[in-house]
Amino acid sequence: KGKGKARGTHARKGKGSKGQGKGKVWATRSPHIVRTATEEKKRITDTLARQQCEIGRQHAKTVAELEKMLRHGSDDVQQDREIALASVQVCGHFLQHFSTAIRDDLEVVAAAVRRDGYALVYGGAGPRADG
Repeated sequence: KGKGKARGTHARKGKGSKGQGKGKVWATRSPHIVRTATEEKKRITDTLARQQCEIGRQHAKTVAELEKMLRHGSDDVQQDREIALASVQVCGHFLQHFSTAIRDDLEVVAAAVRRDGYALVYGGAGPRADG
């Protein structure tokens, strides 16, 4: 069990017979297996990237549809605090589509700012004055 000595069938000793000289130790791992593992890793990485792109496209479509509903929503929707809290957690910029009373609500503005700091510009005068 000395250092540097190969054991088992996965490595071989270089020149000479048993006990003659110090040969190099190399793995008998097939280049085909290595190439296949590399190709498999690339295939998995590509598949994950495609799935992430698809999820991103679906998310963007959902966000756009939600923004359209908020922009053209009734006064009841634009004054609903629960809808506002849920919406700004998806996209802080949605704060702009709600009533002044909602934009003055510190909790709603804080949720929007946590999602996107720039959303503070859509907050009412109250949250900005509180500093």
